[in-house]
Amino acid sequence: MLDDGWFNGRRNDSSGLGDWTVDSKVWPDGLGRLIEHVRNLGMEFGIWFEPEMVSPNSDLFSKHPDWALNDTNYKQVTSRNQLVLDMSHKDVREYLFDSISKLLKSHEIAYIKWDHNRDLVSAGAHAQTLGTYQLLSELKNAHPKVQFESCASGGGRVDFGILEFVSRFWTSDSNDALDRKLIQRGASRLMPPEMLGSHIGSRNNHITKRTHSLAFRATTAIFGWLGVEFNLLSETSEDLDRLTDVITKYKTLRPLLHSGTSFTEDHPDSNIVVHGVSSVDSQQTIISITRLDNGNSSHIAPIRVTTLEPNSIYVIKPMYFGEPAFAPYRDLPRWMTESRFEISSLQLQQIGFICPPLLPASSFIVNIEKVI
Repeated sequence: MLDDGWFNGRRNDSSGLGDWTVDSKVWPDGLGRLIEHVRNLGMEFGIWFEPEMVSPNSDLFSKHPDWALNDTNYKQVTSRNQLVLDMSHKDVREYLFDSISKLLKSHEIAYIKWDHNRDLVSAGAHAQTLGTYQLLSELKNAHPKVQFESCASGGGRVDFGILEFVSRFWTSDSNDALDRKLIQRGASRLMPPEMLGSHIGSRNNHITKRTHSLAFRATTAIFGWLGVEFNLLSETSEDLDRLTDVITKYKTLRPLLHSGTSFTEDHPDSNIVVHGVSSVDSQQTIISITRLDNGNSSHIAPIRVTTLEPNSIYVIKPMYFGEPAFAPYRDLPRWMTESRFEISSLQLQQIGFICPPLLPASSFIVNIEKVI
């Protein structure tokens, strides 16, 4: 995806928002060659917009200062050097529709990341939101093959109303797997996990500066709309092979992950996070167990699974997405070392299965399949 900065006058965050034409100083040949190159690599091309915003230092604001959302009782408040356009205004919507449609008609663009990077503090936010829905509806009708991804600082454009018009949400700019565990857990209580963008980030996270293994990053990211967001050219061939294996397994699990019933499980240790997905026919369940940090004890209480069918027998086995991070000199439970381990739903619900000795900031996936 081509991110912020492709449009006129946008050399920093103090100008340019609202002037949605390709900056010829940066792209003297336009975007065509870049898009063609991306598509020739077998990928689709996406582009970033923040349509609801306008920079006071922009051609649009110079021509139409009255288009900015404004409460006449208060001075206009900027945030991130930007104001909000009044989306209830028909002329505003028509301008944005024409600007976005012109780019979509002239280029092979598969999706738009629709950002919203500041709070709405003026009166009229309700009409503003309804106007945004209307614009999105018109754009989708005019460009039915284009996907729209809603993205918002603090969740400002992640809501049930916009769910009708977008294909997914960008859940958070923090790709740190440790941050994402609780972010995604909270977001999935309201939104379908398959609509939550969840990317495998770099080993060394650019925001938190923490370092995590591919196994931890992958087992976090698979519970959503999986993507890859780091420089593959800097990876070793061995790491690329591991990433290929992760993506292959994800594609196999995607029908379950994107159509099953998501659930969370409580655990007596607040540092242990348990969640999973069960198939509609209850034949398969996958469970993610994460240790966020060290607790009061190195022992982890059994993992209970309360969503299974009663009076049934299941086979449980580990599912690896890279090298797991287990404490050294500790034995693994029998169910992980035997070729086949059967367990009753009653035991899984009331007692649980023994958790391997996870180290902090690591996850582990368990596959549970019904036998009887």
